[in-house]
Amino acid sequence: MMWEVNWLAVLVGAVANMVLGWLWYSPTLFGKQWADLMGWPLEDKAAWEARQRGMAKVYAITFGMALLVSYTVNGLLSALDVFTAGEAIQIAVFLWIGLVGATSLSSILFERRPVKLWAIDAGYILASFILIGLISVFLP
Repeated sequence: MMWEVNWLAVLVGAVANMVLGWLWYSPTLFGKQWADLMGWPLEDKAAWEARQRGMAKVYAITFGMALLVSYTVNGLLSALDVFTAGEAIQIAVFLWIGLVGATSLSSILFERRPVKLWAIDAGYILASFILIGLISVFLP
């Protein structure tokens, strides 16, 4: 299976993934619920300041992983000759259900964490796959 990678779409997809994550986990969307489910109340400023130490490395690694995800989705869509938004969304959902949704739900259940936490985290990944897929088919 050979694929051509659109490197501009890969880069834009990775940046979009990071922006989506910033918005998804902000207090505007799911940040407060996520923090509460993690046992990290936003009101505990000292704990949040302590968690912020060393985050530059975390963000750098996260961006590298966003590049990898974007490359993989872009390459797979290319290999499958996907050129429409509908097809890109179908493939993104298919990937998410079989690879992310199922495995991450099992993990969260074994960890005895709330399913709502899974829904927030896995929902972000689904939205990210869809966003990257759309960028891949629309960016020349």
